Amino acid sequence: MSQQNIKFLNTRDEPSALKLIESAFGYDQNFYYKEDFLPLFDQRFNSHSINAYANENLIGHLGFCFREIIINDSKLPFCFIGAIAVDQAYRGQGLFRSMMDKVLKENINKVAGFLLWSSESKMYEKFGFTECGHIYQWGEEKNTLNFIRLENINDHQLHELKSLYEKTWSNRVHRSAEQWLALKDMKSIEIYVDNIDKVESYFLRSKGFDLKDIIHEFASSSLSSFINDFSGSAVWSPIPTQTHLKKLWLGLARQGHLWPKSMASIEDTFNETDIMIGGIDSI
Repeated sequence: MSQQNIKFLNTRDEPSALKLIESAFGYDQNFYYKEDFLPLFDQRFNSHSINAYANENLIGHLGFCFREIIINDSKLPFCFIGAIAVDQAYRGQGLFRSMMDKVLKENINKVAGFLLWSSESKMYEKFGFTECGHIYQWGEEKNTLNFIRLENINDHQLHELKSLYEKTWSNRVHRSAEQWLALKDMKSIEIYVDNIDKVESYFLRSKGFDLKDIIHEFASSSLSSFINDFSGSAVWSPIPTQTHLKKLWLGLARQGHLWPKSMASIEDTFNETDIMIGGIDSI
């Protein structure tokens, strides 16, 4: 089928999109994509999508949301891209390229940068994306020490997490109060705290199908003690330990027209800055 018979629309078609995505990504009945990647489907995160239709059937989907990243005291607007899927019967016909070209063209003037997460870096080079930033995996142990898992976090505890997050990480993804509340709906993420009544340290572990048993976000009033206690654990962190197992790329980034001229390139800035982008935000 030629692309002249395919419609590309900025519409929301959540049930069909989730069915297509979970099929393309090999999800089984024990996991739910929306739970793992809520920001792509929740208006609290300014989420949007581009959908491709053939004969009124959804055959392609690309999700994106507008976020802000604080880097060196500057709050920069970003477009996070994810949930890219094409029906198997329509692959190889340029749908992926058409959806990527559309999201980039429509938003290049609105943002300082685009960010996405994929192991297929070569596939995105042709769209101007480069691997950049850094994540260090400290160890392999799957322990939680004496931390307590919160099955139902309350608003006061959320406020304490927010405060710790902002004090620990000067360079981070900004989250509004509403976006912090969304953590209650991300059931595939495990929340651990050191004390139920007064939280001095917390971490987030796992994200369903995506980050099983990995601690992907943490904050503490005593960061050095946290690092010492968990240095052998399966932690992904923007800061290394002396004995970390490996270094990974933070993500794939492309500069937008609102990137500050006073700053180094997006690639150099990400490579030189310790930025906390946890599993809540990476899509």
